[in-house]
Amino acid sequence: MDSNPGVRLGGAEVVDPERSIAEAVQLAKEADVAIAIVGLNGDWETEGYDRTTLSLPGRTDELVEKVIAANPNTIVVTQSGSSITLPWADKVPALVHAWYLGNATGDAIADVLFGKHNPSGRL
Repeated sequence: MDSNPGVRLGGAEVVDPERSIAEAVQLAKEADVAIAIVGLNGDWETEGYDRTTLSLPGRTDELVEKVIAANPNTIVVTQSGSSITLPWADKVPALVHAWYLGNATGDAIADVLFGKHNPSGRL
């Protein structure tokens, strides 16, 4: 028997990927620093299911590449619980891997990015 029986219902806004990428590029051009937060979620990572690729879903890598081209001062924050490929990693001045942080994810990431907390580990 399934350990999580039931039905999962949900919804997502239908967006035009071309328009969304163009909007992100325009915003990046206008900003002093761009922050791109990308990664995986429970739709892509779960127990009992193996992904067929280590790439980020859909056109995520294209989005990141275009934002970086629009603003070289781009920080990329990735979230995943497993390995992912980062074909653009050598083009960004800052890369933060945030794993899955729970309910306070946004606050925690902002605290690190804006210098309120130093995420380094020490012994």
